Amino acid sequence: MNFAKYADRVVILVRGSSLSSTMSQYLIDQVKEMTNIEVWAHGSVAEAHGEMHLEEISILCSDTNKLERVPASAMFIFIGALPRLSGSQMWLSATNAVSS
Repeated sequence: MNFAKYADRVVILVRGSSLSSTMSQYLIDQVKEMTNIEVWAHGSVAEAHGEMHLEEISILCSDTNKLERVPASAMFIFIGALPRLSGSQMWLSATNAVSS
């Protein structure tokens, strides 16, 4: 929401079909009220392009397998609030605990 206060356009890419499985309803309602926020379902960043700074990103739609290149001057990546530990992540946690 904070980015939308300063940017002309904000695009939220959702790997799934909607925000509802990963975001509180009150936040979803706020996103819907903002005219400069777009939500793109089934999307993920496949490539980043630019010479000295970010200029474009390629977005992959998992439904159509279509790759779309769009202008972008900034990107924020939110990977989640709760960790999903897999084998390698558990190993890293155990390594950090041992070396501390």
